Amino acid sequence: MHKGILLIIFILLSGIMSEAQNSSLYDSEGYLRADSAYQVPIEQIQFIYNLETDGLFHKIYRDFEYPWICYENGIGGLVIAEIILNKKDLSVSCSFPHKIDVRLGNAVKKAVYNNSLDLLKRVPIEGEIAFYLPFMFEVSLKKFDVELKKNGFIIVEKSFLEPKEVFL
Repeated sequence: MHKGILLIIFILLSGIMSEAQNSSLYDSEGYLRADSAYQVPIEQIQFIYNLETDGLFHKIYRDFEYPWICYENGIGGLVIAEIILNKKDLSVSCSFPHKIDVRLGNAVKKAVYNNSLDLLKRVPIEGEIAFYLPFMFEVSLKKFDVELKKNGFIIVEKSFLEPKEVFL
């Protein structure tokens, strides 16, 4: 009877412990939920979870400014930033494993570097910690189309010129 109760408690505790290793960005095996091609060591998930719950990622996302030229031209997509923190060297590095639009990358770097002091303060070890932070850029044209349909006096048309006659 006691072995059964202990077994149930062990199963419940192991479930709680494995759930504690999850974060909103990473699963229990360290894979990034936005793109499973990216993985961090399992022992770093608790650190990443702490950054999430402290609101630091939210602060980085809030500090981000969508580049106007990208917004105007509908440039977007998923951008994965690799952030490397080194408390010993007091360095923060932000790079991108895949080719992205340079303007989007610069905007992400600016947001990360603006929060670099807070990131370094939270590093629990003297060594290096690396993780991935996803950014989704999306320009919604639906709102424009709805406004265009609501506003009856806006007419979108195209005129074609008649070809000129050529005399030989």
